[in-house]
Amino acid sequence: MSASDGMPPPCAIDRGDEPDGRTLLRRLRSAEILAVLARCRWFRSLDEAGLRHVLQEGSLVTLPKNRMLFRTGDQSSEVYILISGRIAISTTGFNGREIGFRHYEPGDGFGELAALDGKPRSANAKAAQPSQLLRIPAAGFHRLVSAHPSVAEEVLKSLARLVRALSDRVAENGAKASVRIIGGIVRLAEAAADRPDAMRVQIVPAPTDEELASRCDSHREAVNRVVNELKRRGLLSRSRAAMVVLDLPALRRHLEDVRG
Repeated sequence: MSASDGMPPPCAIDRGDEPDGRTLLRRLRSAEILAVLARCRWFRSLDEAGLRHVLQEGSLVTLPKNRMLFRTGDQSSEVYILISGRIAISTTGFNGREIGFRHYEPGDGFGELAALDGKPRSANAKAAQPSQLLRIPAAGFHRLVSAHPSVAEEVLKSLARLVRALSDRVAENGAKASVRIIGGIVRLAEAAADRPDAMRVQIVPAPTDEELASRCDSHREAVNRVVNELKRRGLLSRSRAAMVVLDLPALRRHLEDVRG
């Protein structure tokens, strides 16, 4: 969408009469933001002084529901930490269909690829709910990585997880729907787990059948069948509030059995 369309570009934030980001940052108590930053994988080893350094490098931005933060191909390079709300990440298939592959929750960081290599965005990011984010320019993110070795280590770990997840998705291309759906649930659980050897993992909020179908390039009816089968096997439970993987190692083994 161009400026000539009379609409803001995807990464622009239409604030109307709202105060600017730094004013919002002052209004939202810094202690609340620091508590969210402490939950971010990248920053969880930092002390309060380190967390305040993160805060100083950024400014707060707001997005109404369904507003695009950035699109595939955008030249923006900022890193984002979600403070409140929910952000949906998707790609666009060759047929023009939007394929969702994950949601970010408060405490999640994203956007680091463009900040690290200076290349265009490789995915779309949209507010699934009204959201507030800490926006850190690429230069500020580089300063954080240089100043805090633990941040550099956690960023490397997050990149390794991303490579593994992409490898799994490539391996599932052409696989039957049940493999893609179970694989998608495994990846959601692994992203939500607080440690690699976790057994019981709660995914909050619970993804809908439509969201799982979009992530796994499938359809709602197939997702419903697979989820019900996993419930029958005692591997999964789901309520409106959460999806719970009851035994993640067993779910991984089941995925391998289904792959054949």
